[in-house]
Amino acid sequence: MNTFIISNNFEDTAKILDNKRLNKQITEGMQLILVFFRKLNIINDNKKGWLNHPVQKIWKDQNQTIYIYQLINYIDQMYYEWVRRSYKHCWIQRREYFLELIDNNKNLFGNKNDIINWTNDCFTIMKGNLLRKKFDYYSQFFGNNIEPVNGYLWENCFKINT
Repeated sequence: MNTFIISNNFEDTAKILDNKRLNKQITEGMQLILVFFRKLNIINDNKKGWLNHPVQKIWKDQNQTIYIYQLINYIDQMYYEWVRRSYKHCWIQRREYFLELIDNNKNLFGNKNDIINWTNDCFTIMKGNLLRKKFDYYSQFFGNNIEPVNGYLWENCFKINT
């Protein structure tokens, strides 16, 4: 599970991703939302998958505030690009359900108007991970000076502007 953020502009990120990773961003983004809902007892379905996966760190600050609206926006941009490439996905149907659950539990999430600014170090780590996944494809966008990265290094990857 991963969310690849290589720019503060999610649309730019979506345009660069290859089809496999683009589709996975939508699916894994939905799974991540479900993880947050399960951890907060908004959904109680006894599923335990990814409850402690480190990818959660990229959508939470030091106070453990979850920036769910920004994650929804991220998935939206991945979905729009996926559709632009003439594919289909169930995101829009799931999105409405998720927004209803969020609306009923607003106090558990970050401000809808907060803007996350990821750091350049974070972008470099994400680009390195993409190069590791598919070097020949991603080197045309990032060059070959970035070391492919193994593992998840997302601690303090962003700052919040309110």
